[in-house]
Formats: sequence, structure tokens, C-alpha cells
Amino acid sequence: MPTTRGWAVLGFASGLLALWVLLGERELLATGLVMAVAFGIGLAWVRLGNPAIPISREIQPEWVQEGDDVVVTLRLTNLRRVSLLWLQASDAVRNLGHSTVTVARIPARRAVAVPYRVHTTRRGVFRVGPVRLSISDPLGLVQRTAVGGPTDTLVVYPRPDPLRGFPIVRGRDPSIQASRPEFSARGGEDFFTIREYRHGDDLRRVHWRTTARRDELMIRQFETPWQSRGVVVLDTRAAVYDPDTFESAVTGAASAYLHLTGMGFELDALIGVDHVRSTDPSPSGRVLEALAGVTPGDAIDLPAVSTRLRRKFVGGALVVVTGTLDDDLGRAVAALGPDFGSVLVMSASREPLGRLPAIRTPIAGAACPPDESWTEAWSRMQGRSWASV
Repeated sequence: MPTTRGWAVLGFASGLLALWVLLGERELLATGLVMAVAFGIGLAWVRLGNPAIPISREIQPEWVQEGDDVVVTLRLTNLRRVSLLWLQASDAVRNLGHSTVTVARIPARRAVAVPYRVHTTRRGVFRVGPVRLSISDPLGLVQRTAVGGPTDTLVVYPRPDPLRGFPIVRGRDPSIQASRPEFSARGGEDFFTIREYRHGDDLRRVHWRTTARRDELMIRQFETPWQSRGVVVLDTRAAVYDPDTFESAVTGAASAYLHLTGMGFELDALIGVDHVRSTDPSPSGRVLEALAGVTPGDAIDLPAVSTRLRRKFVGGALVVVTGTLDDDLGRAVAALGPDFGSVLVMSASREPLGRLPAIRTPIAGAACPPDESWTEAWSRMQGRSWASV
């Protein structure tokens, strides 16, 4: 296809030839013919040099956090018996940028590696490619384009803030104390108590004698072995966030999850509607991938989430990451609190956290504005947590 320059040359050549017909000047004929021949040579050049060639792509490093640089290497292979000249390759990382490089020559039956660098300015899941290849004649009059190569995915994980210490839960460390024994609806080592039936409980745990006496389904509750465990919940309701605070909440969730798992906690994570269990294969990678692609929305039913958590998680630590603490979340925390050994509320907000729900379980929280690190907010929260014992 003619380029802008090619159309201009073709137009000038036609005009000069038309003037030669009218005026009969040989100089006009010679100049017009030279331009027309140059355009014809360019057309033949690109017809012989088909840019549709095999392409592969390598992205390094594989583990990328926001703010890191990524090196993308394109490998262009020429399978023909003749060299490819003046090949231009354009590759794009959606919503991050694109790179265009010109390869002067790819020898016959050889491959060349073309690297370029991408600076990741934010977390997310980005599509890379396909590659747009263009070949043109040396004068840039005619260009031929082909699209090829694979489409890859670049996952940029949130960069966590460094945290120290951990909340008060019953755990492997004998010095960690809990406000009450940790127990499990799924069974354990020792009989602990009898409680009311909840939707989803195993009916094999029904204590029939007490049920008959109280005329209400009662469940045998068992105590589990001591262990550090819990759940991290990221509130993704758009209504509780300012435009610049949701990213801070994502960073807070990543920081808390990685820090606590590094301390030996067995953590589940509830990220919007995505539930990653501690027993899943590679749970940390799945949590970070979910955090990389999470967006704020309005499709969270807090009462339903509370019911699910009360049915599946008993004991350990509850870490709730939200924006502005509203009444709906406050009621959910108040309902969930007694089922956990401790509750931490991490608020990504410019406003002070406000009053936390009054529950028997030790509870602490802190607000972290977007211009502050979660390291500082976590330290403030830890001090309040220890003071509450």
C-alpha cells in the first residue's frame, strides 16, 4: 500500500507527465518517469518481501510488581532464502504503551532478537501483542503490513508495604493468647460446646438429646488444634471508596496477606466474589493474581458474605480491608467478630476510622490515606490491638 510519501510522489509524477503532454518539455517527462519508476520499484520491493514471518515473545521477569521494568524480547525468524530488509516491528502492551523498532536486515534462514523495555506504572492484567510487522522500500514510498505472533498476558501484581508483627490470635506461638478457645464447625480433637444450628452445618453433628429438650436443632462444637489461621476480606463496593483510595485498599490487602502468610498463618482470602482457600494449589499466587485484576463494583451482598464466613471460618484472625467504614460493614463486623479470635479493620480513607463495633473479641483498626504507607497504619493498629487485651 502506498504511504503518504508514495501517494505524493505518484501524484507529482502524474502531474508532470500531464504537463509534458501539454507543454512538450523533455525535463518534465524525465522527472515524471523517474518518479513513476521509483514508485514501481518500491511496489516490486515490498511484494517480494512478505513481512508475515514466525514471531515469538519472551517477557522477563515473570514476577512483576507495579513500578518494575519489564523487558519484552521479540524473536523474528526469516525462513526464506533471501534477506529481509527494512522491517519495522510494532508491539503494544495495552494501557501501558507500545514500542516500534526498525530492523535493517534479517539474514536468510536466520533469526534476530529485538528487545524493548516497558515501565509498569500500575497493577493490572494487560494484553501484549499481537505484533504489527511492516516492510517498506528504502525510499518509504510503499509499505506492506502483516499482523502475527502470539498474544500474551502480563500480570502486574500490587506492590505490598512491609509490615511487622501480627494480630492477637491463638496460634503456634504459646505466647499468643486468644480471647476464647478456637473451634471448628467441621470437627476437631476435643468436644468444646453445644450451640444452635446454622444453615450449612453438618447434620451428623446434631446433638439429639439437647435438641429434644430445647425443641431446637443443636450442634456439637469441637475444638481444633492450636494454629495461626484466619481470613483476609477485601471490600470491593465502589460506594465506600474515593477515586484514589481503592488502589490503597488493594495494596493493604496484598500487604496483610503476604505478611501474615510469611508469619506462618493459614489464610483464606475473599476478594470481592473470588474466594481463594489456603488449601488451594499455590494460594499466594492466586490471591495476588486476583488482586492484580480486581476492580470496584456494587455487586457484594454483605449479609450473604457474613453468613458464608460464619459458616466456614471460626477462630483465628479476621482482617477486613475497606474504604470508609459505613454502617453496613460495621454491622457485618459486629456479627462476625464473636466467631474470631481477633478482628482488624484496615480503612483506606482520608477520613479518620471512626468508632469500631463494640464486640467481645479484641478489635483494632486504622485509617490509611493514599499518601501514607500501610506500614505506619499497621503499626498504629498493632498498638491498639495489644492495648485491648
